[in-house]
Amino acid sequence: MSIREQTGKRIRELRAKTPYTQEALSEKIGLGENAVGNMERGLTFPAPENLISLANEFHCTVADLVAYVETEYSPEPEIHALHVQIKDRLHGFDARQLRLIIDMLDAARDRLDIGKTED
Repeated sequence: MSIREQTGKRIRELRAKTPYTQEALSEKIGLGENAVGNMERGLTFPAPENLISLANEFHCTVADLVAYVETEYSPEPEIHALHVQIKDRLHGFDARQLRLIIDMLDAARDRLDIGKTED
């Protein structure tokens, strides 16, 4: 799957979490009515200014749209997919809540002895 197709897949996944249709999102970011549909199908790749507009609408970074791309060189695609799922679920939390989540992850890591080395 090409970068264009994978980025389109990510745009589709993020849009599906919103009330926008393809046409409504295209209009919202100032594009023709078929623009988002063409991106989602991997027919076109968003211009830089459109990546920024999409990221703003999805409350994510441009890197979240493009860095999602998995390559055939990725040694652990399942781990990458899980990281993406975790990152998606963290949207909407405030700083205090995120610090609490980090503390909970640290406690779980300590309890499971993950990342500790033998001396």
